[in-house]
Amino acid sequence: MPKNLLISSLILINSLIYIGCETPDAAPEPKAPLFTIVDPSVTGVDFSNTLTESPEANIFQYQYFYNGGGVAIGDVNNDGLEDLYFSGNMSNNKLYLNRGSLQFQDISLASNVSGRPRSWATGVAMVDINQDGWMDIYVCYSGDLAEEQRRNQLFVNQGADAQGIPYFKEMAEEYGLDNAAYSSAAAFFDHDADGDLDMVLLNHHPQLFRNLDEVSFQHILAQKDPNSSSRLLENRSGIFVDITEEAGWDTSPLSYGLGMSISDFDGDGLPEVYIGNDYSAADHLYQKQEDGTYREVLAQRLDHTSLYTMGMDAADYNNDGKVDLLSLDMLPEDNKRQKLLFMPDNYSHFNLFLSVGLHYQYMRNMLQVNNGDGTFSELGQVAGISNTDWSWAPLWADFDQDGWKDLFISNGFLHDFTNLDFIKYRSSFFQNGKMSTENLMTLIHEMPSSAVTNYIYQNNADLTFTNQQQNWGFDRASNSNGAAYADLDNDGDLDLVINNINEEAFIYENHRNESPNHHWLKIHLQGPKGNLQGIGSQVRLYQRGTEQLMEQMPYRGYQSSVSPILTFGLSAAEVDSVLVTWPDGATQCLVSPRTSQSLILNHAAADKPVKDQTAAPSTPLWVENKEGNILIQKEETFNDFKRQPLLTYPLSDIGPVMASSSGQGEVMVYIGAGMGARPLLFRGISGEELKETVQRAFQNSSRSVDTDAVFFDADGDGDRDLYVASGGYHDFSASDVRLQDRFYENMGGGIMEERPLAIPERHAATGAVLALDANADGALDLFIGGAAIPGRHPESYPSQLLINDGKGHFSLASPRMSSALEGLHLVRDAQSADLDGDGIPEMVVAGEWMGLEVFSFQEGKVLRQTDLYFDHSYAGIWFSLLLEDMNGDGEPELLAGNFGLNSQIKASREEPARLSFGDFDGNGSVDPFLNFYIQTKEYPYISRDELMDQISAKRNSFKDYASYAEAKLEDILSDSEQAIALTYEVNTLETMLFTLKDGRFVALDLPMQAQIAPVYTAAFIPSPKGNYLWLGGNIHQGRIKIGNIDANHGLLMELSPSLESHYIPQDQSGFCLRGEVRSSLWLGDVLWLGEHQGPIRHYAMKK
Repeated sequence: MPKNLLISSLILINSLIYIGCETPDAAPEPKAPLFTIVDPSVTGVDFSNTLTESPEANIFQYQYFYNGGGVAIGDVNNDGLEDLYFSGNMSNNKLYLNRGSLQFQDISLASNVSGRPRSWATGVAMVDINQDGWMDIYVCYSGDLAEEQRRNQLFVNQGADAQGIPYFKEMAEEYGLDNAAYSSAAAFFDHDADGDLDMVLLNHHPQLFRNLDEVSFQHILAQKDPNSSSRLLENRSGIFVDITEEAGWDTSPLSYGLGMSISDFDGDGLPEVYIGNDYSAADHLYQKQEDGTYREVLAQRLDHTSLYTMGMDAADYNNDGKVDLLSLDMLPEDNKRQKLLFMPDNYSHFNLFLSVGLHYQYMRNMLQVNNGDGTFSELGQVAGISNTDWSWAPLWADFDQDGWKDLFISNGFLHDFTNLDFIKYRSSFFQNGKMSTENLMTLIHEMPSSAVTNYIYQNNADLTFTNQQQNWGFDRASNSNGAAYADLDNDGDLDLVINNINEEAFIYENHRNESPNHHWLKIHLQGPKGNLQGIGSQVRLYQRGTEQLMEQMPYRGYQSSVSPILTFGLSAAEVDSVLVTWPDGATQCLVSPRTSQSLILNHAAADKPVKDQTAAPSTPLWVENKEGNILIQKEETFNDFKRQPLLTYPLSDIGPVMASSSGQGEVMVYIGAGMGARPLLFRGISGEELKETVQRAFQNSSRSVDTDAVFFDADGDGDRDLYVASGGYHDFSASDVRLQDRFYENMGGGIMEERPLAIPERHAATGAVLALDANADGALDLFIGGAAIPGRHPESYPSQLLINDGKGHFSLASPRMSSALEGLHLVRDAQSADLDGDGIPEMVVAGEWMGLEVFSFQEGKVLRQTDLYFDHSYAGIWFSLLLEDMNGDGEPELLAGNFGLNSQIKASREEPARLSFGDFDGNGSVDPFLNFYIQTKEYPYISRDELMDQISAKRNSFKDYASYAEAKLEDILSDSEQAIALTYEVNTLETMLFTLKDGRFVALDLPMQAQIAPVYTAAFIPSPKGNYLWLGGNIHQGRIKIGNIDANHGLLMELSPSLESHYIPQDQSGFCLRGEVRSSLWLGDVLWLGEHQGPIRHYAMKK
């Protein structure tokens, strides 16, 4: 928009200045794509971050040689058009003045902002450093250079001439900002709430620490290095003073800062600072304390983080009013690049990092969804955004202007420095002493190159995203780094600016304004002196029952700063209200503002903050009774992956299991134990506190691992006896005596006696036990579900039926009676209920790599009836079942807990996952190969290194990583090996809820939160306040390349009478369980929850 038109449009209304931009006349929907690149010949933006490699300047001399530069956007001449500044590593920095209509003028030399010659510029930030109303520019420097060449620069705006060209004066030293650290980026914010802007300087160590052990790790962590560690600088009367150490921040040289986000994540009105570090260096999350210092809270807040953390962004992407966090990493999307670039799992290194106090870290993008209770749940994989290759700048913004923030990610690395074949070649190159100047350049030129496309995702408004690279015009390969967004042409939508290596910068024009029903609202904040841009303010927009939250924090993505003008996309033409909360707590509310216009909101017109005003405490539905929690003995730990490296998930982390019994006014609860631990039995009168009763019969059970348990009257004497299933993986042999199940007879008075002769000798792992009358003789029999054979997963013990003679003695059912059970394997749970209304219960069985199966018992035989109840096979990795009448219609609903969608493994009916296994090398061990589809083709998940370790003879078939990178299972296994292979298939990974309709199970929708982790247990909770469904699970100690799957902190859903389920957010439900929940019991008005290696937790509904 021309300057004179902008000025003539200013209209002061109350405390607001409306800059009118009428909605354009309706036009036909624009054809795809949403964005197009405007050619540099049109824009005039010819900046290219060109790198020239030499023996003195290359990636072997400086590890961040290919990390690129940044972009800063802001109006440097106050003409209403936002201008562009680019940083160059070996190129001069450039400033482009926006002349309107996406045409720009290079004013770098005239404005004196080209930067220091022969230096390495990195991050750039625009800020009004002296609060004179003119935007200034701060430039960071790094590189393998002398200290004087690394000093950061501050270009202070002196105002514009008659042609609108501003002139800048370099004044970093005068402000105390001429820092000579190895800097990646800077961000300005009011850290001490004194009304002016302080600064975070993101730094990194120039070299990689190698061959660390625990002693050297601790030595490095104890050192102080101001040139490598990220710094906090406080503004004291216009001079910035380093207060990093006194603020409580980490100052060690183990620092590789590439990303940061500043936000009020916990909603206490104080900003928190997240520092994202590359390599194994831990990320940091600093929470502000009342005394002005900070506390490290990363491990308390986040379950795990990215490993090679790069760019970051923080925003409320799911419109729940809480700020979420995204960090990028370098996991490729396609199979070939995964196989070429993904380093093998190294458990020694991984455990070393944990032992020295670092957090769980995995190589993929991490989407941390704010739970509102101080914790985050990581949902990157279920959201579909975890794999975007070597990525740099994430930017959340509403590009299609539907009211939901979409996601842009810049991508690319000039050479595949981590290509595994190249690493091998490079190692031999160095070892053979070939490192002459000429040979070094040869090595550099022989590095593989793979330009990749940037990513852009559309927000689906259900926690997930859809890749729109093709439809939105992002199909051009490049090596892109810093990026920023702004409405460059003042048409109401957000355009994108991207800094590329060895290529001119991209200016992406957004064409959303050409569509009908295009609605938006811009907010331009005018803060008080000291913080004129209102940095740290929160703006909430309410529309039709929805809420959008934006924070004024321009420093986002990677080495860049975005437009300080907040642009809301709108799903409709009317807005209910806009609420601004300024950093000092002052508030401002605008009711029903006109849309498709710009609003200037001035702090001077805001309602002043109320002193000592605190938010009303939240009232969660459920409260943990910590005094009632039961501490149980921790079991011995075991790394299943050392025994069987190709397992998909651990198998030893089973318990604690729980079983309960209530009858004749007595309640009993059995709490099972793991390896080396003792089980517990609690007993008491219904409605009163239960007391532990010590059982001598349990003394020898610590040798076993309890996998399930059931109370039932085995001998017809009216009291409840106990059957305990044994299993686990650990170091058990295939016929280990410790796998024997146990049967305990209730002797009365709370005394249990073991009766080993009452059940058959069976040295086999049991996954589930169920008591039911299989032969209609009035005595309860036992279904015994066979689990995995230790060390030989997915081979499984058979499932069996034990027939009760009516006196509490059991024998194996005849093959004629139980033959229908032969197809079961890896059983995890079994439940019974009358499904067909004939008064005889049916049995539902679930397990790993099998379908949901239904059996009936008729005329002394077990009959498979699955096809009568399901319209197709629901083959999954099932862990749990719940059969309950959840809507009061007299028929049971079925909840089946599955592996979930929050992992790399994908499966559907069209593209199933498969597990093929056999002893392919004749060494007596099982070789399991997990296969699933990646980009429409099926590939084995096993890496070349894993294959060589598993079957060494395959080394001759794949002499390098390139030959293996696109191999399929049929390329790996010979014809004879394929002939002996057995294959299990999975087509469903979602946890499912079914209801019976006309005698068949019909699937019902569950919220996406039900799919964020494996569900090992579920509970149905009827109450006067309504009916609820609770899900628990998670996997810790997972296979490194899969990682921990631990986003479920105790999932509560409300069930309507029509069985619609609605997720209740964690801060409202009151559940905050970050461990592995393996069992649950609803007893009276208390929910008992069994946490692996943790206590039995008691939760009660708040009255």
